[in-house]
Amino acid sequence: MTAGPETVVRILVVEDEPGIARSLEILFSTEGLQPTVVGSGEAALACWSRHDLMLLDLMLPGIGGLEVLRQVRSADALFPVIIVSARSSEEDVIEGLTLGSDDYVTKPFSIRELMLRVRRTLARRALTQVDSHRPARVDEVVQIGDRFRVNFTESRAFTTQGERPLTTQEVAVLRYLTARAGQVCSRADLLQDVWGLHGRIETRTVDNFMVRFRKYFEANPRRPRHFLTLRGRGYMYSPG
Repeated sequence: MTAGPETVVRILVVEDEPGIARSLEILFSTEGLQPTVVGSGEAALACWSRHDLMLLDLMLPGIGGLEVLRQVRSADALFPVIIVSARSSEEDVIEGLTLGSDDYVTKPFSIRELMLRVRRTLARRALTQVDSHRPARVDEVVQIGDRFRVNFTESRAFTTQGERPLTTQEVAVLRYLTARAGQVCSRADLLQDVWGLHGRIETRTVDNFMVRFRKYFEANPRRPRHFLTLRGRGYMYSPG
């Protein structure tokens, strides 16, 4: 569903640990949002479409979190989903993001940071919905090399696996990088400008998105030409 200016934003919390679930319920209620808490993947799949954003744990009884994400993405490529999980390995994060999560937060987490990520994800979703009602402009389609391109208006990309939808977070990061072609973008700049995170934050979120983009847009992800990591400096997008 779409939250209008006077609509209470509905957050679906999919969490089977009662203490964490209750804390998130109190947090969102205090912030003026309307939380619904469910403790299983089956319950999440039964009601997710009546909400504006899902916070999704991965280790759930019955249907696991990743399968919930797969089924949600097969029905709606843009519905905002933030994974909140104790599974913190790079492989887990990459798998969650690759399946279409807009963001990935590891437990234990900062309440302030989580709330900021929720607000930013909702804001990007609102902008995506506005853009989808505007006539397409030439500069909203970006060519990546000879074979690939991104259509920001439709939140879709032509990738190594064919045409695929992009999440709101993927669109936000790609917009940022492609608008600065040939420029070095530091991790701190990306975290501040795209995620709204300030200060010295230790996270591999940006690296994980770069890994994902190389799978999408590089003929050989191990020898990237377009999405480059410059050790000690940051990241750079090269269109040629």
